[in-house]
Amino acid sequence: MIPETPLAELTELTELAALVDEVLPILSAWGANLEQQKALLGLVSEEDLRTLRTRLLQNEEGLTRIKTLLAIDENMCRALPHTPTLARLWVTTHNLLLEGDTPLDIMLIEGLQGILRIDAMLNGSESW
Repeated sequence: MIPETPLAELTELTELAALVDEVLPILSAWGANLEQQKALLGLVSEEDLRTLRTRLLQNEEGLTRIKTLLAIDENMCRALPHTPTLARLWVTTHNLLLEGDTPLDIMLIEGLQGILRIDAMLNGSESW
């Protein structure tokens, strides 16, 4: 017999799957290669992106990473609403406020803390 899953839990699973489906094309648009995408999502290099949904349900950090990456993209697209391509190029543009690194470099080097740092920078929580 298959155990029943509560409707609320199924809705949450569907919403989480939608977040995963939303973030992957954004990472590609940022120019992140497969290994970089895995690093940004907190996956070890041997893991497949298909395991992301399972991992997301197993730890809060994965969900935080995805939601924050989506927020970064949304903030940049809001800042440059008529040129979403240019907005997404910002992630790979060297930035003097980041000591010449790109926001993508910071997120890859510092992991979750770097992702949160870039998000704070865009939200004005961190001094430009």
